Amino acid sequence: MTSMIYGQDTFQCDSLNDTCLGYTAFDIINQYIIISFRGNNQFWQFIDEGLEYDDFVPLLDGKVAEYFYNSFSDIWNHGMKDDFYTLKNKYPGFSVFITGHSLGVL
Repeated sequence: MTSMIYGQDTFQCDSLNDTCLGYTAFDIINQYIIISFRGNNQFWQFIDEGLEYDDFVPLLDGKVAEYFYNSFSDIWNHGMKDDFYTLKNKYPGFSVFITGHSLGVL
C-alpha cells in the first residue's frame, strides 16, 4: 500500500449527535491527494438525512441537499481544508481525488 493518511476530521453533524468523518491522504508513488468522506454510520443518521432532504442550498448552477452541504462544510472548516491545502502546497503536481459513500458522496 502506498497511500498514507494525513488527517482525520470528525465533527458532530446533526442534532442527534451523529458524527461526520473525512480523511485526507496522499500517495507518493501514484502522485495523488485523496479526500474521502465516510457515509452514515447509524440508522437514525440515515433517517435524519431523509427528513432534511427537502431543504436545498444553491451551489454553483445547481442545488445540494442542506444536510449534505452542512455536513461537508462542517468537516471542511473543522480542519480538512487546512490539511488539503497543506498537502496541495507540498505536492502541487499531484492529482486530487474526492470519494466517499452515501453521506460521503457530497
